[in-house]
Amino acid sequence: MTRICSFALALLVASVNCFGSCDKDGTSTQTVWLSVEGRDIDRWQPVMGEIHRIRLPSGYNLGIRLDPTTDEKYREVLTRSQWRGIDEMVKITLLDMSGREPTSVSTTWGGVNSKQGFGPQGGANAPPQLRDQIELWFHKPQCVTLETLARRK
Repeated sequence: MTRICSFALALLVASVNCFGSCDKDGTSTQTVWLSVEGRDIDRWQPVMGEIHRIRLPSGYNLGIRLDPTTDEKYREVLTRSQWRGIDEMVKITLLDMSGREPTSVSTTWGGVNSKQGFGPQGGANAPPQLRDQIELWFHKPQCVTLETLARRK
């Protein structure tokens, strides 16, 4: 029993360090999980501005590109908000990868720690090209370091 518990603990620690944890230098990494109708399909650590390609169960060739949110977009959202601050966001672009060049089918913004849905049942939006209902789960931890603690004083 002790060996099983030790193995489970080691597996948990390894999985936390693989996706969405604080790096050794105190920075954090964005992680994305893609599920289709409740089934995990893919997970990755995106590079901002690069397209992540995936073939959905329906056969649709989807590209997902994340970009940093611009200061202008933050200003736009903050001026409409009743809150003084908002969660950090990323720009999410879904692309049709079936042609010679990727074609944008959806663009929206979402929190770096959020769930965004797309597809026939709606969500962030419902691009007509998607036959699969997809969910993107975003996770980016806020890391605490000795330096960030010192800034709190």
